[in-house]
Amino acid sequence: MSNQNTPSCSNGGSLKQEAIIAEYTSLREEIAGRTRDQLVCVTASLVAIGALLSTVATDPVKFSGLLVVAPWILAVFGILWCDHAHAVHMIGVYLRDEIEQKKLRQLGGAADPPETIGWEPISKIRDRHPDCLDT
Repeated sequence: MSNQNTPSCSNGGSLKQEAIIAEYTSLREEIAGRTRDQLVCVTASLVAIGALLSTVATDPVKFSGLLVVAPWILAVFGILWCDHAHAVHMIGVYLRDEIEQKKLRQLGGAADPPETIGWEPISKIRDRHPDCLDT
């Protein structure tokens, strides 16, 4: 009598693999979202400063006091941009160190991680040796 609700041992590996791939995909989407948010920060700061300068340019005597706001606008958007950059870096480190190096290695049971996901190591090699991976 077999129990169909009990996962088999052979299915355990694929469940782990699916979980790792889902985590990897989710984190890559998080990086993409934060990168878009960084672009929004840059665009919004440029638009805000442009609007501020155009307002001041209409009547410099009347509106010159508004220029004191410019550094605050740039500081706020700069801090937000840096927060996103730090988060992207930390996610990338996690992807490289935990998923690509540890989890995939454990899943494959080999001495070297499987050659399935390797953007982080390849990008590091490319940064160190830009001529190495040119096609």
